[in-house]
Amino acid sequence: MINPSITDVKALSIPMKKVLVFGTFDILHPGHLYFLREAKKHGEHLTVVVTPASVVKKLKGKAPMFGEAHRVATVKLMSFVDRVVLGDRTLSSFTILKKYKPGVICFGYDQGTLAKYVEAYYKKSSLKGLLFERSREPTFIRLKPYNQQKHKSERLKKLLSGEEVCLRCRI
Repeated sequence: MINPSITDVKALSIPMKKVLVFGTFDILHPGHLYFLREAKKHGEHLTVVVTPASVVKKLKGKAPMFGEAHRVATVKLMSFVDRVVLGDRTLSSFTILKKYKPGVICFGYDQGTLAKYVEAYYKKSSLKGLLFERSREPTFIRLKPYNQQKHKSERLKKLLSGEEVCLRCRI
């Protein structure tokens, strides 16, 4: 029988539910904070994978404004984030998934293509059993946006560069 006074998860030998998210996190804004907090609600341990600049350039056609070290350091400042790692430099290699074996992978509302690639990666029969926490496929969750018109990273970059005018802000 389990002693009811024991509250430490590790003492009970119950594995933590590990959550993993991906992102560029170039200009950190309230939408990112919302995304990360919502992801954390799905487990006890949140790992944030920051996309390397070379991969961002391949996917978006341009490099991020800030370097990898800056983006990683910025995300590390959030007290509710348990681990921040730089992602794979090879597109679609997903060695990060093998290393951290998440039980849950959360995707942002605008990460549909990434979600399809990750789900397809897990469905390959040769990988079954190698990647899964507790011998099962992770749960895939698509999170809702947070005020996406106001806090979309690309829009904020345009405002900062002067390409777009914020009528409400009178900039």
